[in-house]
Amino acid sequence: MQQVRTVLLGLRQLPLLTPECYREAGGLHGVETLVISRAVRRAGDIIGSGEAGVRAARALLGALIQPGGPSQPPKARRASLSVLCDIAGGQFPAETILRTLQGDEVVRDITRKPTRLNWTRRGLWATALSARVRAK
Repeated sequence: MQQVRTVLLGLRQLPLLTPECYREAGGLHGVETLVISRAVRRAGDIIGSGEAGVRAARALLGALIQPGGPSQPPKARRASLSVLCDIAGGQFPAETILRTLQGDEVVRDITRKPTRLNWTRRGLWATALSARVRAK
């Protein structure tokens, strides 16, 4: 169900809503990647620092992906806010990136207690993201 939502969000980003534009974007995985790459770019731009901000957002998101194997797709994994702060270079950039990615429906807060902060990537994006996040 979430994958359908992601595709619908991605279809809105195509220049024209045609089968040709869909194929040019790379089909299902391409449209998912479009949504996620734009969310990462937006998160990086919001914290500033140009490409360094985008790299921080990409690294933070990459920390929320458990690599798969030859016969197993990548999965989402949990990470504490303190770990994500180390990756992003502080609490403010980490929280800003996470809030932005959450607004773009790429990550979600999975905590039930307000004192313990953990974040995870939505599992539906694990396959589409794993290679692309790590490759850039």
